[in-house]
Amino acid sequence: MKILAQYLRPPYCPARKIHAFFLIGFFLADMRDGRYDGFPDDGVHVQAMENESLKAMYGLDRNHSGALVTAVIPGSPADGNIFPGDVILSIDGHAVADDGTVEFRPKERTSADYYIQQHQVGETIAIKILRKGREETVRFALFKAWGSGSLVKNTQYDTRPSYFVYGGLVFCPQPAGFDHPG
Repeated sequence: MKILAQYLRPPYCPARKIHAFFLIGFFLADMRDGRYDGFPDDGVHVQAMENESLKAMYGLDRNHSGALVTAVIPGSPADGNIFPGDVILSIDGHAVADDGTVEFRPKERTSADYYIQQHQVGETIAIKILRKGREETVRFALFKAWGSGSLVKNTQYDTRPSYFVYGGLVFCPQPAGFDHPG
């Protein structure tokens, strides 16, 4: 139950406004293999394309919308499939608006990450992109969990931290190779 409680806390619920019913179902499906994986991450950073000049520069006309890919994290699921300069048009058939949102209920919008996080880690996702004026659909497996590529780890429960704070000083284990000066 402690792992389930992690799902219900904000750091583990990246697509905000998700109902507890969905979270419980997602958690139970995630635990079928006996391992806690969490929400998947594609490793893509996007920018809104609400500026008409920006849309024209990347080949989007007034009838299309999408979000501009600004960076792809090396080693992420999208690495080698999506590139900076691509425009994400849809995720699993759900159109992405110029502000990077998708409709998840009639007349209600949320981050495009919502449809990525509907998948389990290991499942395949289909993303329609515009690359150099041509539309194409890329498919890849979401093999990494949200936050797994972060240098700073998310909150960990029932785990002692590897550091100690005393009087404003942070004490941590000495990395290998730093024990001899010069």
